[in-house]
Amino acid sequence: MLLRSAEVSSLKSLGVYFLLELKVERPFESTPGQFAMVEVPGRTLMRPFSIFEVEGPYVRFLVKEKGKGTQELKRIRPGVKLKALCPLGKGFPLPEEGTKPILLAGGVGIAGLFQLAKELRRRFFQVQLLWGERGASWFPFTIVSYLLRLGVDLTLCSEDGSIGLKGLLTDLLPPFGEKNVLYACGPKEMLEALMVRVPSGVKLYLGLEERMACGVGACLSCVLQTPSGTKRVCVDGPVFERGELL
Repeated sequence: MLLRSAEVSSLKSLGVYFLLELKVERPFESTPGQFAMVEVPGRTLMRPFSIFEVEGPYVRFLVKEKGKGTQELKRIRPGVKLKALCPLGKGFPLPEEGTKPILLAGGVGIAGLFQLAKELRRRFFQVQLLWGERGASWFPFTIVSYLLRLGVDLTLCSEDGSIGLKGLLTDLLPPFGEKNVLYACGPKEMLEALMVRVPSGVKLYLGLEERMACGVGACLSCVLQTPSGTKRVCVDGPVFERGELL
């Protein structure tokens, strides 16, 4: 983990999302599921974002515009200099050979799973991915198209039925068994529902979304109470195996 100088190389609007690309001075390797703290011009505190993709010196973040911080970030232009603290946290462990991974993305949770899908396909795993949104207009179809070209078995779920399967992702889970490994990232309510609905014999890894101020465990703003004691999402996670939380 290092504080890195970076320059905004591009920012693309994708409907309710935008794709922010930074060029960092010191390239790094990232485990799928890790995150970064990114400087927002005019703001004192950095903001946490899942690392969507890393390619050489370029780091990309898929961001949903939903507050003043992300609104300000969306207004910046290529050439602006920023600081980024990355990579941070514990990412997703890769499945054992012979297992069948299923990825479950709720909304912007796709940002934490995209790099995992790429890595699994690179290793020739068959990847099944369910992605839930409110409706068709919420899906960034540039990302949808890329996943399909990658060979991912992609199912879209929409709450209003305007595309794909109608309903909540947690009500539309595919058949699975002990040979499957489930990876999920999304809203707290979705992850809580999965912990209840997925049988205990099936491995389930959860990428938590949490507000945080420092990203390195010092501020204690992302503390989580678990059966084994207090956990800090930023350093003990953001990825947890279901058994660590129940």
